[in-house]
Amino acid sequence: MELRNITYRYNPLLERKEVYLEIDHSSEGSTPSRIAVRDALAEHFGVDPACVVVRKVETMTGTMLARVEAHIYDRPETARLVEPEHILRKNELLPEEGKAHA
Repeated sequence: MELRNITYRYNPLLERKEVYLEIDHSSEGSTPSRIAVRDALAEHFGVDPACVVVRKVETMTGTMLARVEAHIYDRPETARLVEPEHILRKNELLPEEGKAHA
């Protein structure tokens, strides 16, 4: 998985970087998961994966390129306050409902 055309802007009000990029996933074949993209972005920017929220991963038709929209927060607490619950669940940043606690 290769990250390309990374552009971002910092939003000081929400304490986050709003990141847009393309991923070449021809080596994997299928569209990468949000978790794989989140880990790759965390490594690229040198931040904790809990601060990275992947909003969208969309493969362009007929290609092995996916467009990604993500937010990288200064603190994980801010991400939990700002992002919608369903996006946090997709990024595995909230516990699953209905599972028994040990």
